[in-house]
Amino acid sequence: MDIRTCKETDIATVRHFVSLCKPLGVHTGYTYWMLFRFFGESCFVMEENGKAVGYISGMKSDTFPYVFFVWQIGVAQECRGKGYSYLLLEKAATAAKQLGCTALQFTIEPDNEASLGAFRGFAQKKNLKIHALETIHYPHSVRETIEEETIYEIAI
Repeated sequence: MDIRTCKETDIATVRHFVSLCKPLGVHTGYTYWMLFRFFGESCFVMEENGKAVGYISGMKSDTFPYVFFVWQIGVAQECRGKGYSYLLLEKAATAAKQLGCTALQFTIEPDNEASLGAFRGFAQKKNLKIHALETIHYPHSVRETIEEETIYEIAI
């Protein structure tokens, strides 16, 4: 297994991988191009036997300079429960520290217990504190509903 930084040539692979990791949302190719081109040192793909089995992306905040925001994380269905999310989060935390960040922040939808469990597991194994900062509400323009996510923080 190998965890490496994402390159622009990974866009199609990552988009396909993300499409298999519900409830993650697949974004445009342009979005991933922008991430990999300008934040490539903080976006990672995990491969096993030449196949993507994990992905994490994030970036240092310019609004909150101590924060590294984890934007997406996903592990292939057949690889869940093997500690792969821990390895991806560890890679992101290392990148965050190299950028001078002292906290990981991320948002999770209220019903995504698996994702919250992965972050809690990471924090517990590293003996770090995780806490909810606030719940945000925003309109979903296609479904005309109000979406909700909670912002969490882990001090690293």
